[in-house]
Amino acid sequence: RDPSAYMRSQGFPEPHPTTGFNSFLGTTVRHREFSMGYVYVGEKDGESEFNPEDEEILEMFAAQAALVIASTRRDREERKARADLETLINTSPVGVLVFDAATGSLQMANEEARRFGGVDRQPDTAARYLLSNMVVRRADRSEVSLSAISLATAASIKHGLQSEEMSLFLPDGRSATALVNATPIAGEDGEVETVIVTLQDLAPVHELERLRADFLGMVSHELQAPLTSIKGSADTLLEAAEELDTAEMAQFHRIIRDQSTNMRRLIGDLLDVARIETATLPVFPEPAEVVSLVDQARNNFLTGSGRNPVHMELAPELPMVLADRRRIVQVLNNLLSNAARYSPESYPIRMIAQRQEVHVAITVVDQGRGVPADRLPRLFRKFSHLETEAPEPGGSGLGLAICRGIGRPTAAGSGRRATVRVRARGSHSPFPPWRRAPPHGSGPAPGCSLARECPECWRWTTIRRRCATCARPRPRPATRRS
Repeated sequence: RDPSAYMRSQGFPEPHPTTGFNSFLGTTVRHREFSMGYVYVGEKDGESEFNPEDEEILEMFAAQAALVIASTRRDREERKARADLETLINTSPVGVLVFDAATGSLQMANEEARRFGGVDRQPDTAARYLLSNMVVRRADRSEVSLSAISLATAASIKHGLQSEEMSLFLPDGRSATALVNATPIAGEDGEVETVIVTLQDLAPVHELERLRADFLGMVSHELQAPLTSIKGSADTLLEAAEELDTAEMAQFHRIIRDQSTNMRRLIGDLLDVARIETATLPVFPEPAEVVSLVDQARNNFLTGSGRNPVHMELAPELPMVLADRRRIVQVLNNLLSNAARYSPESYPIRMIAQRQEVHVAITVVDQGRGVPADRLPRLFRKFSHLETEAPEPGGSGLGLAICRGIGRPTAAGSGRRATVRVRARGSHSPFPPWRRAPPHGSGPAPGCSLARECPECWRWTTIRRRCATCARPRPRPATRRS
């Protein structure tokens, strides 16, 4: 009498399509223990009731529908997983090759493997043939193809081939060195079906090692020169002091002092680069005038080894900036020294300071020969001067790397214009508070999640509650009091 109530008692969800039907059948579309829906059949044609045979047919239909739905869902999930895996493999910086374990034929190669083999523009069939027949020279000087490596891995090396350095001879005559790994993949029956071979190009690693070796040799030479002068001057003062007059002795003392200063500067640059790479370089910003910063950098450059005249072009009414005086002067001095190293002595160097929104931009402009366009993005990297065929003498190559770590300068005009931007006092900082070091002796301990500071002067402001991490007073969340 109440079909809806009866349907609810049998566990069918609302709404129920029972209105207007004198008779109907309903069943659950179920796959294993999961319900996928419901099937309803109403008003059997020509008869007033459904019989047990109709019930069996409907249950059989529901079971087949459940299998079709489950198979469709599984196929869709497999296609999505395959597409995601192919995208991941193709964007991997490591070359990936998939071989058939029975025949040794290449089944798949990602973009990096095709680029590594020099066949990235070849048709798919030709690329597979060339990659599978790439000649490999192993550590024992034996030469085989990559397909032979995969067959040997599938047949005898059950645990795969782990990180073996090999020389690869490419089809176009080029050679390369790669770190090769071969991993067998077994099927459900335990037999190896495919072998995955990965190729990691070692050319960047070897280039980095070469640059490190050249850098160590350069630093050794830079340290050896002042040490030789210091030792020679000290030996002369000790062995021939009676034969020297006062002016000559003063000259030898001056040589010892100047060369010691050069050694101290080089060691300081090495320590600064190490602190920048480990994010431990202390920076203590405070209000400063742009004119005093630029003038101090200019005076340090001229009283040092600078031989070029420096012209200052400062915009009127420049605001105060928030900067670590010593570090910003160090950055400007390094930029001046680099500009002088690549410019003739008679050519002046310009220092331009002007307002740019919330920053004050200080630009160092020289009239030297500049750098090639392909080297411009690597200008402020460490070891960048070692990449040239004829590096300029008289520099450690660390000054621009220090500038990058402290001031983040930008270069333009073939490297003849280098600009460092300093935040103006009173403007909002684009960097979060935990990216800047607090003033010495103030602020919460490292790791404190409550770090806040005054946007006017970067000094820490607090209220009564304390931080649970470092037991220091909890900073005020938003204030403009200094």
